[in-house]
Amino acid sequence: MAYPTAVNDQITDAVTQSSVQVPGNAATVAMANLYLGTSQALVLAAHNAAISQQNLNIVAQAVTVQGVALLYGIGAGEAAREVAELLSRPAAESGGRPAAKKKALAKAPRKASRKT
Repeated sequence: MAYPTAVNDQITDAVTQSSVQVPGNAATVAMANLYLGTSQALVLAAHNAAISQQNLNIVAQAVTVQGVALLYGIGAGEAAREVAELLSRPAAESGGRPAAKKKALAKAPRKASRKT
């Protein structure tokens, strides 16, 4: 009980208890602030990771579009035409390779088919 004063004893006891309670809660408040700061940092890291992943997906899609455009572009058409011309030439013009390949295929042993 507090010393006798002109103030009501219940008021003095309430003020004294609240004054004692504040230092007693300091450790709890400090830990709460630590947990709050840590959780905010982790949420921010997860948010940054999600945004990074979105940006990388956008870049990957743009690269895919550019690659398909390149494949459908004039350069790919010209390359296909060149290959078609090479394949349509007679064996003598192309160095005899197609003819040699045909001979090699003709000499290759064939697999016997099994009758069931």
